[in-house]
Amino acid sequence: MAILNIPMSWITPAGLNITQHYVRSIKNYVVLRFGGKVRKIILREWTNKMDKKKQSQAIIPNIIHSLDATHLIIWIIYVDDKKFMPVVTVHDCFGTLPNKMVELEYLVKKEFILLYTQDQFLERFHQRIIETIKDNQYNFIEDDNNNYVIYHYKKLIIPKATPKLGKLDLQKITESKHMIT
Repeated sequence: MAILNIPMSWITPAGLNITQHYVRSIKNYVVLRFGGKVRKIILREWTNKMDKKKQSQAIIPNIIHSLDATHLIIWIIYVDDKKFMPVVTVHDCFGTLPNKMVELEYLVKKEFILLYTQDQFLERFHQRIIETIKDNQYNFIEDDNNNYVIYHYKKLIIPKATPKLGKLDLQKITESKHMIT
């Protein structure tokens, strides 16, 4: 998508719409002299040109962070709905009263397993990419083997399907001693 100058967007399983659109900036250096000291500061002026390198480097970490946030949101909604326990979270850490920690750990693992076994995130993400390409009026070609986008007289391959999942048994997460912090 970065090569096509299209921002990435996806919807998390919790329904949050995420858009990743990094743009280039121009650095302006300013030297300040005050009280006998010299300070250098950088003022950035944002352009409207996409930062393709940052787009490419950030997509996987941002998807993972959005799924971590989804896990947190879904877990909090579940716990709040059932009135199980008071909840404290910091970033992706979970906390509650000491006498509720065993239950908290079980519920965090349970919701994690449900998130990654019941939701078809990869398929929906893949479909969203195709929709975005079409919405941006690129020449999109479908054949039996692959999908293609014509960009600057080149064919860019867009796989027809997402990769097949491996054989990892997510239910074994319940046995993990270090799932949460």
